[in-house]
Amino acid sequence: MFVRPSSLPSAPAGWYCIAFVSEVAVGSVLTRSLAGHEVVIFRGQSGQIGMVDALCPHLGGHLGHGRVEDDCIRCPFHGFCFDSHGDCTRTGYGTRPPPRAKVRPWTFIERHGMLLAWWHPEAQAPTWEIPEVPTELWTPLRWHTFALKSHVQDIAENSVDIGHFAVVHGYESVETLAPLRVDGPYLCANYAMKRPRTTMGMESPRVEMVIHQFGLGYARVECLLPEYGMRTRQFVLGRPTESGRVELNIAMSIQYLEKPSRIHPLLAMFPKRMLTDWILKAAIREYASDVAQDVPIWQVKQYVAPPALAEGDGPIGAYRRWARQFYSASDAATWAAAESSTQIGGLHLAGLELETA
Repeated sequence: MFVRPSSLPSAPAGWYCIAFVSEVAVGSVLTRSLAGHEVVIFRGQSGQIGMVDALCPHLGGHLGHGRVEDDCIRCPFHGFCFDSHGDCTRTGYGTRPPPRAKVRPWTFIERHGMLLAWWHPEAQAPTWEIPEVPTELWTPLRWHTFALKSHVQDIAENSVDIGHFAVVHGYESVETLAPLRVDGPYLCANYAMKRPRTTMGMESPRVEMVIHQFGLGYARVECLLPEYGMRTRQFVLGRPTESGRVELNIAMSIQYLEKPSRIHPLLAMFPKRMLTDWILKAAIREYASDVAQDVPIWQVKQYVAPPALAEGDGPIGAYRRWARQFYSASDAATWAAAESSTQIGGLHLAGLELETA
């Protein structure tokens, strides 16, 4: 059975990167889309951030075209002001705000330089969060944005699609260092690999990576280059904007280098922080180039259920079972039935073992 990407429920439950904290300066107003809804993000004079629906409940003005006053967003149409809770604090005429003048606030959290908004197709409150990680010894995030036709489940599936690492990206010596592990909304995969090309005239080092996937919209990839004593964090942050459309932010941070000479002896003459920032600029370009290889595939691929899996694909069947939890019960049951006949060499997917935490 072949199913187009738009046939998957377009916005599974989860946390989605709606903006980066550095984008939201005091007095700024941003408009973003999530699951077919326009969302306005603003930062008041006290530094407090608000995230509310874009439509003014008074007469339909667009709050994203308004401005910040004190800690409120002011509608450009009639001057109604709304605080971060969505309550109308005043009208443009100095009269009492009407009881129905309330705009929906969105639930969000701030994590290591990102604003993550919560979405649930049945409007349920969050039952899990994304943990914080230390950032004191790490560079600020750099990011790159792709807008594409796809689905967040297809994008996140790349984390377990071992077969495409060599075919699409040309990686060599791909190893699985630990079995796939899941624990509720958390999925963990552990690989090692090498790039075929060289950097600065040297052979590319072996990279060990641990993928921490929370839901379908957030992945943090912790990378270690043992030969260089270097650590990086790479983020994959897909956000469904509307049915069949995704805004994909990729981001990167690097732990400040302690011994640059391990990369190349000449690098020892440069200040460590300046050198790390320089390496980050080059690394995010290379990361974006890698992801750009995936984009044309995501844009035209179709969701196949059940897939004709082969040995060497990686734990795709296990990943898809894990992903069902982010959909409504009826949608999850539909996809469970569609995937139930998946086989690898005659072995049904339902009989495969999945290691859990």
